[in-house]
Amino acid sequence: AQAARALAAAAADEPPRLHTLLQRLFEMHKEASPPPKAAAAGAKGKKGAPHANGAEGSEEEDDGWRARHGVALCLAAVAPAASVMQLPVAFAFLKRALADEVEEVASAMTAAGCALINEQGAPDRMVPLLAPMFETMLSEAATTEADDRVRTGVVVCFGALARHIPPDDPKVGLVLSRLVDSLATPSEVVQRT
Repeated sequence: AQAARALAAAAADEPPRLHTLLQRLFEMHKEASPPPKAAAAGAKGKKGAPHANGAEGSEEEDDGWRARHGVALCLAAVAPAASVMQLPVAFAFLKRALADEVEEVASAMTAAGCALINEQGAPDRMVPLLAPMFETMLSEAATTEADDRVRTGVVVCFGALARHIPPDDPKVGLVLSRLVDSLATPSEVVQRT
């Protein structure tokens, strides 16, 4: 948390460096992510991942989830310094990061996405950039549990975005309809049972 606050202060002092900082955070996340085969096997049951009782495994058993969680905290912390034009890149990253099998990481990534939206000072420029992106993400078929996690995070972020649309804007009805439609689609887990 302290590192996230320090990065936020640095980003606020030197906004032009934020692009480089974001790219480094995305690289750190990639480096800390388990290989696709390990991710497919499921990180929740792996040593080092948070246990159901909230206890954590030892540092030696960590599969990288702590680093990925730190990236999410940093992303949320630098949100006030992010420009509208950096949002599409950040959400392209978040589309992958929301699929994290460790619940704490996926939740922190969702919170980072909401922070990026809520800290924007130009909603009139942000909504046209992100709404089509979210609609595309929600229109993709959810065939795996990872897809369900992404869909859940995108729905939460889309809801945060909807708060920035003026109530009399015709897009409000379209966004609400899209959110309800996506929530009505059964998850992959429900479809299997």
